[in-house]
Amino acid sequence: MSLSRAGAQVSDLKFPQWQAPYLRALMETEQAKLGVRLESAQKAILLRMKSTPESQEETQALEDALRGLSILKRERIEFQESKLHPFRAIKTHMN
Repeated sequence: MSLSRAGAQVSDLKFPQWQAPYLRALMETEQAKLGVRLESAQKAILLRMKSTPESQEETQALEDALRGLSILKRERIEFQESKLHPFRAIKTHMN
């Protein structure tokens, strides 16, 4: 999925070296591709965090992006588990 299809251009991003893979992960709709997108985004973010971020604004954006990836990963795991055990989610909500 290209960023331009979602209405954003890489040139529009303030920190494109890590925001581009991050946004591709957020916009990925195919479960088969999502894992690779998540890993690519996490790697780009962590590499940038190891170097010196440009500003406090970028540092905050990096931390926010990592939290966003964490949530997306957790939701992906929950989705996969719900496909394996569809009635477990119903049971949990009934208790």
